[in-house]
Amino acid sequence: MLEIDGLTKRFGRHLALDAVSFQAQPGEVTAVVGPNGAGKTTLLSILVGVMKASAGRCEFRGMPQSEWSPARVGYLATDPFYYDKLTGIQMVSFERAMRRVDVSDRAVWELLEEFGATSFARRPMAELSQGMAKRIMLTCALMGEPRLVVLDEPLNALD
Repeated sequence: MLEIDGLTKRFGRHLALDAVSFQAQPGEVTAVVGPNGAGKTTLLSILVGVMKASAGRCEFRGMPQSEWSPARVGYLATDPFYYDKLTGIQMVSFERAMRRVDVSDRAVWELLEEFGATSFARRPMAELSQGMAKRIMLTCALMGEPRLVVLDEPLNALD
């Protein structure tokens, strides 16, 4: 179970998150909905450890967020970072190494195929459209069967 309790984030005097709490059970899909500027991306950034909360806690299966293995958490940011000069498959390999995801090359190619990305996976990321790059980065987020998947606006730029 994912448990978020009282998450608060301040940027100086600006309150970006105000004591957000919720639970998500295994196998559930949970959507975070709100207007622009409501703190959705801030919440998800805290959840995956990109940002620190000012107060509150995140636990997954009883384990605090600070102890989660990067290999077990798949994350796709609203505007994912990638290296322009790397090819799509090199970007996936880089992400696999950084997160220490134990997954075979075959499984990676199967995931690329599932996302319709095999035809451009050997092209540099700088040459890809926003939608193509998103498909590569979705592969990064979902490889290795992560226990927790956090997708921030995953459908942006996808046809």
